[in-house]
Amino acid sequence: MKVLNIVLSILILILAIASAVFAYLLFDKRQQMVEGYESLGKGIADTARYLDKDSGTQTKLNIDHRSESLDQEIRKLSQLAKQVSEERNALAQALVEISAQAGGNATLESLTELAGYESGAASVIASVNNLRTNRDMLAEGYLQAAGKFDLSLDYNELVGLDRSGWENSIRAFNVDLDNVKKYKEQQEAVMRKVAKSLGVEISLKPARYEADLKNYNAAIAGLQKDKADLEAAKADLTAKLDAANKSIASKEGEIASLNTELATQKDEYNRLSAIIKDEAYEYPVALWRAGSPEARKAVDGKIIDINKKFGYVVIDIGSETLVEQPIAPNREPNKVNPNITAGDEMMVSRYVGADDAKYIGNIKIFKVEGACAFANVTDLADGNAIAVGDTVLFDPEKL
Repeated sequence: MKVLNIVLSILILILAIASAVFAYLLFDKRQQMVEGYESLGKGIADTARYLDKDSGTQTKLNIDHRSESLDQEIRKLSQLAKQVSEERNALAQALVEISAQAGGNATLESLTELAGYESGAASVIASVNNLRTNRDMLAEGYLQAAGKFDLSLDYNELVGLDRSGWENSIRAFNVDLDNVKKYKEQQEAVMRKVAKSLGVEISLKPARYEADLKNYNAAIAGLQKDKADLEAAKADLTAKLDAANKSIASKEGEIASLNTELATQKDEYNRLSAIIKDEAYEYPVALWRAGSPEARKAVDGKIIDINKKFGYVVIDIGSETLVEQPIAPNREPNKVNPNITAGDEMMVSRYVGADDAKYIGNIKIFKVEGACAFANVTDLADGNAIAVGDTVLFDPEKL
């Protein structure tokens, strides 16, 4: 019995020791589980925070070893991860479409795979940059084209994000370009018509534009040369015509002078013929002849105008003036032309025939017309001035 008790005591001691060992081991495992659980909870909470960041969500998870809602918190995390993933995929799909529109080749996988999203993003950026560069070059091209035709175009509107702005600019540019095209077509039509009139056929199509323009300019140059030759010929003919007109005018003057002389001679002839026919009448005096000193002594003219600015006077005797020679009572006087000519010098007097008659000065005729003559004042007596109404006559001592 004693032995049995000893054995039982030993067994109980062994079991107690084993229980203690197992209890220690169980506690240690429990502690490891609690620490692992807390680490897991912290990782899940941190993951939720990372997913919440810049996502517009506020998922708050509270997980520790005493939490009784682990499943509920994990479902929240799964839902958040799903939303973020869907947003990522939607954004990636949008970037794929943008890349395609920009001429790139980015794929959905290249933007969603963690190992390749950086190269995928770089591909999209490169495509957009290429598109932007092409847009800027196109805008520059539009500006250069507009400048060649003196058209206005706003660069900022062409490259701006406002669709209505660049659409309005392009629309206005196209309207201006259409007007330029119409003007060009009108000018080309005129050029073709002109060229055809010059015997040159031109089409002005792009393939033959330079050659046609060269032929057109050559035809115009020929026309200009012909014009210059015609103008030179015209100038020569004009000079010859002017010379001929001057010669005609000179001849007409000579003819007029001869006609005047002929008229005078006819008058003299008629007068002498009448005298010859009247054989029964004997003239008591010698008859004056045209331009004779006697005829000139009978000249009695008047100053009718004075030009003070140019210093000449106008007298009322001219190439058609006649003086009368008394013959006898009841007989017609003998009418004779004193032949007033340029270069004749005459005397100006005042109050002729009166007791206070006086000498005024001398004049010299420089132009003779039918009923009047023009003369320069050559001499004036001291203190005298020629006046309208003064008498003009030849100096008897100089005849």
